[in-house]
Amino acid sequence: MNIYYLSVTSFTDTDLGVLEYLSKVYNVTYGLVLQKTNANFTESEVSKFCKERNINFEPFRFKYQQKDPRTFLTFFKIIKKIKAAKSDVIYIPTFDHVFFSALSLLLDPRKTVIALHDVEFHSNAEFKKILIIARKITLMHFVNFQVFSDSQFRLFKKLSPGKKVTLIPSPLKNFGTADRVLPTDGNIRLLFFGNILPYKGLGLLLQALSNINEKEERNIKLILAGRCNDWDTEYEPLIKNNIKIERMIGFIDNEKIATLFTNADYLILPYKDATQSGPLKIAFNYNLPIIASDIDSFSEDVVDNVNGYLFKVGNVESLESVLLKILNNHDTAYQQLKIEQKNYVAAKYSDEVISSKFVNMFNNVLNQVTHN
Repeated sequence: MNIYYLSVTSFTDTDLGVLEYLSKVYNVTYGLVLQKTNANFTESEVSKFCKERNINFEPFRFKYQQKDPRTFLTFFKIIKKIKAAKSDVIYIPTFDHVFFSALSLLLDPRKTVIALHDVEFHSNAEFKKILIIARKITLMHFVNFQVFSDSQFRLFKKLSPGKKVTLIPSPLKNFGTADRVLPTDGNIRLLFFGNILPYKGLGLLLQALSNINEKEERNIKLILAGRCNDWDTEYEPLIKNNIKIERMIGFIDNEKIATLFTNADYLILPYKDATQSGPLKIAFNYNLPIIASDIDSFSEDVVDNVNGYLFKVGNVESLESVLLKILNNHDTAYQQLKIEQKNYVAAKYSDEVISSKFVNMFNNVLNQVTHN
C-alpha cells in the first residue's frame, strides 16, 4: 500500500513517531510544509530520518508568510502533488489553514484520513475564528478521522456523530539516550518542559513552590526548559522565597532533550487545559514519573498514586499538597511509581499495539474505496 503523509513542521515530533511505524509496513511519501516558526526539527534532520527508513521526503518551502494570500498558489501545488502521487491512502494531520482546507476539497474524501491533534482549539489559539472556518470545511468534506486520546475520541463522537473516527494514541517520543548524573545537592528535580504559554499553568506552579518555601525551605528544584515570549514581565516576578530554579529559557535543541528527561525526577504538567501533551509522551519514553493537573487528557494516562500524581486543576493548595507528599515519600514510593508507569506504557504504547491500529485503520479505508 502506498501512503501520502502530509504535515507541517510544528507536528514533526509526533509525525516521526508515526512514520517509524508506517515505514515498516507501507511505501510512504512524507510531504512536509516547512513553517518559519514553531518547527521542532530542521529540514536536514527530517531528511536524514526519512532516508534511513526509505521514506520519500518532499519538503514544501514557502516564499511568504502563511497568512499571505499568495500562499494559495503554493498550497495548490501541494494538492496537485498529492493527487499526482495516486497513493492508496492520504493521511493528513490537520493544520487548519483556511487556504489549504478550501483546496483540500479537491481530494478524494473516501481515501483520506484526517488526524486531529485538537478536536476543539486551545483557549489561547490565535486567529481562532479563521481556524474554526478552516475546520468546518474539513469536517464537511471528509469522512475518515483519527484522534489521539480517549477524551478527544469522546468529544469528537459528541460533536460529529455522523463521521468515522479511530482512536490511535500518539506514539512515544524518543530523543536518544543519556547518562543519568546523580545530584549532589540532595534536591528532587522537577522538569517543566516546552513552550511556556498561559494555559500551561506555570504561574500556579511558581506560586505553589513559593508557598512551600515560605514556611520552610525544602529540597526541591525546578528546571524550566522552553521558549517564552514574556518571561521577564509575566514569570520572573513570580519567583520568590528562594525557589530553587534552573532557567533554560529559549529553544531547546533536540540533542539536549534526552539529558533533561533522564536527569529529572518528575515531569510536572500544571496545565489549565490540553488535548494531549508532547512532554508526557517523552516522559513515558524515559520512564519519568509525572505530576499533572487532573484534566481529562492527563487523568486517562496518569493514575493518581499509582504511576504518577494528580492535583485539582487550577488549585494551588492541591498542588502544594502533592508536592509535599513527594518531598515526604520520594525515597520510599519513587521506584514503585517507575515500575507501574513502565508496565502501563508497555501495555498501551508498545510498537505492536500502535502499529496494528494504524494497519487496521488504513486497511478499512482502502476497503471502503475498493468496494464503493
